Amino acid sequence: MGSRLFSYYERIRCLLVF
Repeated sequence: MGSRLFSYYERIRCLLVF
């Protein structure tokens, strides 16, 4: 349920960390 959303969230988090 909302697997795609989670993927996007992970990508954004990685960018924020960088």
